Amino acid sequence: MEENTLLTNALGYLGKGLSVIPIGKDKKPFLERWLMYQNRLPTEQEIKQWWTQWPDANIGIVTGKLSGITVVDIERGGKTEDARAVHPRKRRN
Repeated sequence: MEENTLLTNALGYLGKGLSVIPIGKDKKPFLERWLMYQNRLPTEQEIKQWWTQWPDANIGIVTGKLSGITVVDIERGGKTEDARAVHPRKRRN
C-alpha cells in the first residue's frame, strides 16, 4: 500500500499539538462540523479516518488558543504597523 504523505504530515502536526482538519483546494473544510476542533485536538483515529475518506485533502490547521497560532489577515495596502502593535510576534519553540 502506498504511503499517504498528507496523512503522515497531518499526524505529525497533531504530534506537535496542532489541531488539524481536512480541507479542499479552496481552503474550505471538508467537515460540516469542525468548530469543535478549536477546543479539542482530533484523535489519531479521526485523522486516519478523514484521510482514508479524502486521501488528497489538504491539511488545515485550526488557529487559535489550542494550537497557539494567531493569524492576522491584512488586506492589500493595509497597514502592517497596526497589526504589529496589537499582536507583537512571539516565537514558539
